[in-house]
Order: sequence, then C-alpha cells, then structure tokens
Amino acid sequence: LEVYQAEGNAVEAARVAVNVAEAFVTAADPQAGAGRLLLRAGQPDRAAGYLARAVSLAPSDVGYGLSLAEAQFATGDPAASAATLERLLRLAPDDPRPARWLDFVRSGSG
Repeated sequence: LEVYQAEGNAVEAARVAVNVAEAFVTAADPQAGAGRLLLRAGQPDRAAGYLARAVSLAPSDVGYGLSLAEAQFATGDPAASAATLERLLRLAPDDPRPARWLDFVRSGSG
C-alpha cells in the first residue's frame, strides 16, 4: 500500500486498501482509508460505501464524515452530502470545515 501511494498509483493503492478493509470490517480506519483512496482513484460510488461504514463505526470522527460528504457529492447526491455535513455541524460546531463545505455543496459548486 505504501509503495503504491509513494508511486502515486491511486488505483493499485485503492485495490490494496479495499482488501485490507474487507479483512478488518469492524475497524473504522481501514474503511476510511479504502474510501479515501477510492475517491483518489476516481471511484466515488465505491468510496461512499466504505466511508459510510467508517462513519457507522466511528460516528464522532469528523474527518470520516467529511470524506463521506465528499463521496456523496462526487456521486451526484448533494442532498445526502448536505445531510452528512449538517450532522457534522451539530457534532462539531466549533470545527469550521463542515460549514465551509456545506456552503460549497449548497452553492452547487463542483
């Protein structure tokens, strides 16, 4: 995984990360890692599933939620992305990232 990432090979890094995530289905970090690498590999539909699993395993992790919102937006579902970001705003009102990304999603940018 580290070699593929160092080489900038997002597709192979995502493939390995998915294998790790499937081996450790009850651990949030591998799920998020697979999801984020799938996003980089241009596979937001697949990424959303892994990121949703990460969020369900660690619902208070704002980073996982932000990545899920990104995947949802990238799949053409701004309503789901906005709902995820609104949940993050309630969870972490002092973190400026959810509000900034919610403004972006609501503006229809992207």
